[in-house]
Amino acid sequence: MDSGSGEGASLPSTGPDAQKRRVSYFYEPAVGTVNNENNPQKLKRFNVCDDCPVFEGLFEFSQASAGCSIGAVAKLNHKDSDIAINWAGGLHHAKKSLASGFCYVNDIVLGI
Repeated sequence: MDSGSGEGASLPSTGPDAQKRRVSYFYEPAVGTVNNENNPQKLKRFNVCDDCPVFEGLFEFSQASAGCSIGAVAKLNHKDSDIAINWAGGLHHAKKSLASGFCYVNDIVLGI
C-alpha cells in the first residue's frame, strides 16, 4: 500500500512471511546540519552524535586519550607502576559499578 503522492512515507505491504521491512527513510535536513551537513550517517557510524559531539581537535584528543591508556598499560606490564589511571579514559561513561560504554575512544579495549 502506498500513499500514491510520491512524497513521504509509504505503508508496508503485508506479506506471508511476516518479516519486518524498512518502511521509509526519514531525514530532517535541520538535524544533519548540526555537526556535518554533508554526511549525517557518517556521524552515527563513528558514534559522534548526541552526547559525543564533533569538536575542533577531536582526532588529536582521541589520539592522546588512547595513548594514555596504552602508556598506562605499558607501565603496568613493565612493572614500572602498581597503579595506572587515565583520567581521560571513558570520560562521562566511566562509572564505578556500571559498564555503560565509552565516549570517543574505547580505551579499555586498547589497554587489554
